[in-house]
Amino acid sequence: MFCNGMVILSDGRVFINSGTLQYDPFHGERRSAIYDPATNVFTTVENMAHGRWYPTVTELGDGRVMTFSGLNDTTGATNQTVEIYTVGTGWTAEFAAPFTPPLYPRNASVAEWESLRFRARDQFQSF
Repeated sequence: MFCNGMVILSDGRVFINSGTLQYDPFHGERRSAIYDPATNVFTTVENMAHGRWYPTVTELGDGRVMTFSGLNDTTGATNQTVEIYTVGTGWTAEFAAPFTPPLYPRNASVAEWESLRFRARDQFQSF
């Protein structure tokens, strides 16, 4: 899972999201995994609806994980949807962001249901 997004979960495990499905042109894969450093085991979890090459993964205040951006698995275009993963439950349905993100945007969770995407010159967009 190269060119992925990662976040450390509150229990110390690492959530690894997507990666490279194909090179030239780049397409992202749909899979995700959780790595447990205590057992040195990777566990594959439910696939997303579409792939993401270089996504951004953000842990939300309630422990869920949001993934955003990345190049998709079918055309290599920027994935303009958000999916949220709940450990033990799986992914939500996709929902469209109100803007087209860059690859690997910088996100920060500011409330349970809101995330900010920071851009240059202190501009931001929220969803």
